[in-house]
Amino acid sequence: MKADANQITWVLTNLIANALHFTPKGGNIRLGAEAFGPFIQISVSDNGPGIPYEYQSKIFDKFVQVRSDNVLGGSGLGLAICKEIVHAHGGTIWVDSAPGAGSTFRFTVPIA
Repeated sequence: MKADANQITWVLTNLIANALHFTPKGGNIRLGAEAFGPFIQISVSDNGPGIPYEYQSKIFDKFVQVRSDNVLGGSGLGLAICKEIVHAHGGTIWVDSAPGAGSTFRFTVPIA
């Protein structure tokens, strides 16, 4: 792929840290990568509590945090920074999630 290794590592680290943060003990986290047209699509999936629908369109905005009774939130900047990095590389980032069914964060970067 055509990318700044340090920045893409930061994106992956943030997505994996979020998955670890929200996945219950004994849960599963999966990483994936595949060609997707002229892009590489990278995914981080977990079987945590999922993201409420009302947050899914906002979680990549600055200072937005998903409220949870069991988990203390951070600054609300991590996913916004991920979005900026991915967009600067010419890619896209999104989430597929359903409450109670886990989440999959995916992003693309161009193939070199």
